[in-house]
Amino acid sequence: MKLLPVLLVVSAFAASTSPAEEKAKPDDAAKPAAEAKGKATEGKIQDVTPEEAERLLKENKEAVVLDVRTPEEFKEGHIAGAKNVDFLGDDFEEKVGKLDPNKPYIVHCAAGGRSARALDKLKAAKLPKVYHMPAGFKGWQEAGKPVQK
Repeated sequence: MKLLPVLLVVSAFAASTSPAEEKAKPDDAAKPAAEAKGKATEGKIQDVTPEEAERLLKENKEAVVLDVRTPEEFKEGHIAGAKNVDFLGDDFEEKVGKLDPNKPYIVHCAAGGRSARALDKLKAAKLPKVYHMPAGFKGWQEAGKPVQK
């Protein structure tokens, strides 16, 4: 019976700290504001919504949309100014290696699968600022964003 009060105190203490608090590091609060606002930081890939991607394109004229769908899909419609580099093409890595490393890239495919698989190859190309639009071109269209044919 003497253990019951001790167990209650320990249980109450354990319940008051969440797993997130236990894993938090002291320097978490010092993260750059850009990262907290959903902006890619050097060497990191940040997921963005179609709305965020559109805002990035308006705010940064250097940003390049990298459409990794097939040329046939691209011809049916794409984001204005997008560069088409087919993830399924034999020359994908070669073309990615020729991308300007000084520009930020917003990468997408039709629905997020191919572009997610392309991220490792973009990291390997040492592109410092990459934004991934997991909703893909379909998400862009569903959000009512402009499409070029």
